Amino acid sequence: MRALYKMTASFLLVITVCFCVSAEIPQPCFHFDFKGKKTVETDQVPDLSGKVKLRSRLKLFVMEEDALRIANSAVFSIPAAELPPLTGSFTLSAWVKTGGRGQIQPVFVKGYDKKDQFRFYTQHLYPFGQYRLGKVCRGVFPLGSGYETRYVLQSMDHVKKPVREFMPGKWTLLVWVFDHGSLAVYQNGEKIISCPGNAEIQLKKNGDPLFIGCVRVSENAVRNQINGDMRINQIRLWNSALNDEQMAELYQKEHARYAALRSHNSYDPGIAWRCYDYTAKIIPGYDPAYKVTLPITQEYLRNRRVKPFEGRSESRIVTEKGMPRLLIDNKEYYPLLGAVSVGQFRCNIFDPANRLEKVIEDVAAQKFDLIGLLTSSWYDNSLVWKGYKKYDFAAFDEMMRQSLKAAPDARIQFAIHPEPIAWYQKQYRDQLEVSLGQWSSKGARSIGYTGNMGSDIWIKVTDDLLYELVKHIESQDYGKHVYDYKLFMSGGGEWHWPMCFCGSAGGYSAATRDTFRAWLREKYVTDEALRKAWNDPEVTLTTAVVPTPEQRKAAEFFIFRDPAKSRSSYDFQRYMTDRTVLQIKRNTEAIKRGCDYKKTVTLYYGYGFYFMGDITRLQSGHNALQRVLQLDTVDQLGTPICYKTRGLGLPGMNIGPFAGSIRAHGKLLWQENDLRTSLNPNPLGFGETQTRKQDIQQLRRGFAQTVASGCGFWYFP
Repeated sequence: MRALYKMTASFLLVITVCFCVSAEIPQPCFHFDFKGKKTVETDQVPDLSGKVKLRSRLKLFVMEEDALRIANSAVFSIPAAELPPLTGSFTLSAWVKTGGRGQIQPVFVKGYDKKDQFRFYTQHLYPFGQYRLGKVCRGVFPLGSGYETRYVLQSMDHVKKPVREFMPGKWTLLVWVFDHGSLAVYQNGEKIISCPGNAEIQLKKNGDPLFIGCVRVSENAVRNQINGDMRINQIRLWNSALNDEQMAELYQKEHARYAALRSHNSYDPGIAWRCYDYTAKIIPGYDPAYKVTLPITQEYLRNRRVKPFEGRSESRIVTEKGMPRLLIDNKEYYPLLGAVSVGQFRCNIFDPANRLEKVIEDVAAQKFDLIGLLTSSWYDNSLVWKGYKKYDFAAFDEMMRQSLKAAPDARIQFAIHPEPIAWYQKQYRDQLEVSLGQWSSKGARSIGYTGNMGSDIWIKVTDDLLYELVKHIESQDYGKHVYDYKLFMSGGGEWHWPMCFCGSAGGYSAATRDTFRAWLREKYVTDEALRKAWNDPEVTLTTAVVPTPEQRKAAEFFIFRDPAKSRSSYDFQRYMTDRTVLQIKRNTEAIKRGCDYKKTVTLYYGYGFYFMGDITRLQSGHNALQRVLQLDTVDQLGTPICYKTRGLGLPGMNIGPFAGSIRAHGKLLWQENDLRTSLNPNPLGFGETQTRKQDIQQLRRGFAQTVASGCGFWYFP
């Protein structure tokens, strides 16, 4: 018995010792802590040991909130010579507080783009990580694009627990652990994502630097390919794979320090959200604070009209000799428009208080008679849309009067993008769309960032908002300047269904299910007709559900569908299209009633051809251009130019290509040139240019296309 007792005691002692050892955190290879540091112009700063140096390509380290500020154009790196090989097992960690929503936030990148050894980052609300084996990348990937700022994981099997959203503006401990191909991601001490590896996997040695907060294409590139927007601190590397207990211990030791710091969102007036210091070092004359007035603007200000504005800006499109003409107060205006993003109005935390006025002065000085004001969908809506039939339009009044102070003769296109903001999400939670991840029947989640066209309530509340808003604008002194109302809606503001670009299938809310059943009842009338069409002896008009993602993306014969086997998927696509047209019709009618049918209405639509051969087509809702063109409540349509073919030497054609059909229906098509010019420090690869000459070449290409095809040209830098 005594021997058994000794064995048991020894066994328990071993377990206790092993647990204690497993929770003990070893010394890191480097540890950068910026607490108490001030902004300094130097090319390098040491870590706590003094042995490893963090380099700054621009010889500048900006400090905010006791942390290093990562921002546009900043290049921070640690040379490979000061790092271990990073081939078998290692751990990288940092406390981060990101700024912008929706964008990629590179945290650790080893090497240059397409040759990087690994890349650890966040994208909107989740952390991700990949590593490279030859030409193949493995790890945890997002599906979709930044277009709608929502993401799903490529493999839901990698999720170890429901992933907590990584919220911008909150200090978060992020840790990436690589161990011979296995990759784990920890958030605030908890393992949230993990993908398996193989003991034989070794990363290829990489002699390039470890970059912090940016993605670089080459050593000598002037601009980063991707910039982070964050504060970062306690940057550490271990040359081993730390375990769950060590991660929990690390968080417990440090979270109190960061919990005491202020959280914020991008509208918080107490936080300098943007940082321009680094970009000012690489772009001559960079002046985001508008401290310098351009010579052409100085001349404009000297001659700016002071007499009262005459007219009502009543507008219409007429066709003469097959070409559309824009008439405002019976005077023809060439369709050339300068579009201005208002940003977050009344939220002058990163720009001067008169930023909007300064921007419009520059636009007006370029002889733009037509100026577009694009309101920020979430923030600006929250200023005016207080609840169901509860509005406070004071912010829009202020915005318009400030704009007209800058350009007293301007004819304004007013753009609005309704979104289901906080009060709606709380009051109508059951009306939010639901998506299923990875085009599979897993990972259901509500979508609150954009409207659900399957919801009758959403259509009703937006009808009311748009009518009351337009009616209010028309009653104000500035209303006589507004000639057009541009309506953004749902995914990308271009009338796509939610999650269209985000790698998952939408349409699984109760609201959508109910209106889909109503659509089926109208089409089939009886259960027998539905059963025959769907080839399903059990389905009824009261039990029918939206087909699964697997059913919707299937193909019975190569890329073709068999109607006898896929009628439910056909029906749901047609239902989506019908609902899109229904909301377009209802919302544009509300705008027309608000302005007494005296102003034009513009929206984006008609991308069906662009999505051919793409899964996006299955839920874009862009399959009814003819029906939209037949609406007398829609006067103008807009289209960006193709993002993949807008670079120099490429055609840069319209995403919505049906200019002839649009002209034939008496409408005017506008080509949006939302270019990434040489002055953009964060180009993200959308045909970005490197010089002023190249900027001008892209603009000339777009303008020439609009002249040749009878389209309008709006410039949206």
